Amino acid sequence: MFNLKLSFIVISLVAAIARPAAAVNLMVCVEDQLYIPYLDKDERKRADGNVVELLRWSAQRIGFNVVLKRQSWGRCLSEIADGKVDAAMAVNYTPARAKLMAFPQGAELSKPPAYLWRFHYPFFVEKGSVFSLEEYRQQGKYGISSPNHYVSYDTLKRQGLLAPYDYTLESGLKMVALGRLDAYVVDSEIGQAALQRLKLADKVEASKEFLLETYGHLAFSRHFYQDHKKQVDSLWQSLALGRAQLFNLPK
Repeated sequence: MFNLKLSFIVISLVAAIARPAAAVNLMVCVEDQLYIPYLDKDERKRADGNVVELLRWSAQRIGFNVVLKRQSWGRCLSEIADGKVDAAMAVNYTPARAKLMAFPQGAELSKPPAYLWRFHYPFFVEKGSVFSLEEYRQQGKYGISSPNHYVSYDTLKRQGLLAPYDYTLESGLKMVALGRLDAYVVDSEIGQAALQRLKLADKVEASKEFLLETYGHLAFSRHFYQDHKKQVDSLWQSLALGRAQLFNLPK
């Protein structure tokens, strides 16, 4: 009888050890915009976009269950700083943001060792025009716009180039096509996809000159990072493998 009970206890312990740990829910805030190919809001087709696909693939390997929360980018940044969401993406590093949220080690470098995605921000201008930022500083007319709360927006504002009105991606590109906005700054892939969707590719094009080239990060609330430091560090490292396997991009 004793041996039977002992065997039952041993079997129960082995089963408990072998049972995989329950996945930890990870609430990630993303911008509630149609920013193809990175963010796609058509959840009926389960087409969340490249960065969401990368996140889900990498998080599953570490033991996180991703829960998306879609809202304005300004609110995403506010809620991650307040700990109301666990993470947000894609967040460009700034010293001010680093005081409010957790970034991977080396995020402040020009070429960080760990990151989510690399972004390029050209000027989308009237097709056929030759754009030079240096020359534009002397003869700007309507100003340049970019999505609010983006580093590109802050850069334009700091340099005195920002248009007096804020424009969304769609409205900004339309205003450029109408000749009522000098340029719109957004990631090149997002801008090109929007031009095709809006049927403006024959009226607007990207400049060869970039305002910015940045590395976007999966940033975490400080509280969540403190509670799950080992898993988060592993997730940050896993993103490189995901980019290579899913999209054939450099690690």
